[in-house]
Amino acid sequence: KHAQATEVTITIRWEDGLHLSVADNGHGFDLQLPPGFGIGMSTMRTRVEQLGGTLEILDGNGIDLHVHLPEIGSTERSIV
Repeated sequence: KHAQATEVTITIRWEDGLHLSVADNGHGFDLQLPPGFGIGMSTMRTRVEQLGGTLEILDGNGIDLHVHLPEIGSTERSIV
């Protein structure tokens, strides 16, 4: 909505854990904003890290967001 994107691509695959990629052709946003400015992105990063994963956000022609959550196996993790 805010990015005025006309196309969004969502890719989900399983390879050594879950890989999620979301990319759009919108105008993106300033990745250099001070920490805490955008609560949505910082909350996503915190949740992903709590699960032992990584979140990468690339800004170019739109946004390209990548999440990797490793396979948990027999170890249980929960977010409170």
